[in-house]
Amino acid sequence: MQWRLQVNRLQELIDQLECKHILVAQRQVQVAEEALQDFHRALRCYVDFTGAQTHCLHVSAQKMLDNASFTLYEFWQDEASWRRHQQSACSKAFQRILIDHLRAPDTLTTVFFPASWWIINNN
Repeated sequence: MQWRLQVNRLQELIDQLECKHILVAQRQVQVAEEALQDFHRALRCYVDFTGAQTHCLHVSAQKMLDNASFTLYEFWQDEASWRRHQQSACSKAFQRILIDHLRAPDTLTTVFFPASWWIINNN
């Protein structure tokens, strides 16, 4: 246990020196009932496209119990990669679908984590 704590602390220091962080973007959406079919189609396309991007570490979508609310998670190697992705044709098309089919404005939250968090938790 003591070794693990020391290794974790060393990894934190290395991350600080290298300034390597990953970005996690969380988007919460509430889709209008009559638009669910179109939204599902667009969501599948978006998740497939996003997951195939070189700098995307992971992407997933969770459907909430009401079947019309979703949370989308994207893990990116860095902020610049995520911002470039936001400018892609697929991302812009998905954003247009959101504008047209949501019951309420979506909520987008981004958080940075040390790269070591991703490495430790995915090995």
